[in-house]
Amino acid sequence: MAIMSPNIDPNRDTINQITKVGKQNISRWLKDGIHQEAIDFAEKFGYCLSMFYWDNPNKPKGLSTNQIRNVFGEVKRIEMALQKDEWDKEIETSFILLRPKMAYAAKRDKTVPAECLYKIVKASVESVSKQSTDADKKNQFVNFSKLFEAIVAYHRAFEKK
Repeated sequence: MAIMSPNIDPNRDTINQITKVGKQNISRWLKDGIHQEAIDFAEKFGYCLSMFYWDNPNKPKGLSTNQIRNVFGEVKRIEMALQKDEWDKEIETSFILLRPKMAYAAKRDKTVPAECLYKIVKASVESVSKQSTDADKKNQFVNFSKLFEAIVAYHRAFEKK
């Protein structure tokens, strides 16, 4: 069964525009919870991450799964730790270290999609870190985890094998 791709052209202008929308709305999505607007973003962003092309639409050069896997794995580890414990300094440290991990992954991947995903992760870390209470940080992290999982799911769904 083929999944219908969004009706967008996954080029540099498109992914930059979608990234801009994500950065503008990420704080609200993490605060208010994941809803249809955030999922629509995840679908378009995930599609662009997997199907991005430089100059030839028949030869996509999207973000590699390996570069997402390390960061996504750490997000899931933090999520599992939060099921046992409350938000604390150790969990917060692990969370803020997602930013340099994603920067490293983006540098290794050397693609525009990797750079755009870094921008979304960075904006998310900044949003969560600005919260004044541990409960708010935990709530926003949980929403970030859901959104990141949706982005990864769409990336995998649209990925060319």
